Amino acid sequence: MPNSPELTLSPALLTKLRGLYSEPHRHYHSLAHIEALQGWLARYRTLAEAPALIDAAIWFHDAVYDTQRQDNEQRSALMAHDALSALHWPEAAVQRVASLVLATRHHHADPVDADAWLFLDLDLSVLGQSGVRYMAYADAVRTEYAWVETAAYRAGRARVLQGFLRRERIYRTPALHDAWEASARHNLERELAALTPAPQGSPGSPGKPGGCGGLGGRGRPDGPCGRGKPAPGGCGGTGTRPGPCT
Repeated sequence: MPNSPELTLSPALLTKLRGLYSEPHRHYHSLAHIEALQGWLARYRTLAEAPALIDAAIWFHDAVYDTQRQDNEQRSALMAHDALSALHWPEAAVQRVASLVLATRHHHADPVDADAWLFLDLDLSVLGQSGVRYMAYADAVRTEYAWVETAAYRAGRARVLQGFLRRERIYRTPALHDAWEASARHNLERELAALTPAPQGSPGSPGKPGGCGGLGGRGRPDGPCGRGKPAPGGCGGTGTRPGPCT
């Protein structure tokens, strides 16, 4: 869908969204996360067919964020639908933004939907950043899931990381694959090694107490506990979102 100059968010809506992203239980999925994605979108804007719709999806994709619920994406998409409809956006644009928000649940889109993959890849941008930045992200997500028992969190987080590493490509957008893929795989492998207990009696440490932040540091990953309440046995047990810690 072509971009359109009238597809903007009102000051009142932006104020509301900034308030949501400033909720005290958010440590990674915060206003700083939104601003980071907007910065990446500005850098790669020429890759987008409809950057205004991606920008709106960025604003809404974590608008509802409760680590003990499984319907955050659905509720965020509904919020986007209602808010953009109230601004009299065209229905096709409203539906498109809502569908992009919903795509973050599984981090999957139609293989030929370049804008959707650009949006999803930007959401995973933190995975391909410096080791220090990645560890800060992982620690922040662990804080968001402080209610999850350590062993369950570590097990769930490990499943999430393994899922990303099994992908043929973490990033589907060619330019972002070239920029971030190698670093993302290194970061994921490093954290996974810290989460995996060393055999009894062998040298080394399984990582500091606290689980998935064993390296000092989500989705996103949009975690073990990326989105939604984990199933018994560890966050991410449902296998629905890339996370628990995305």
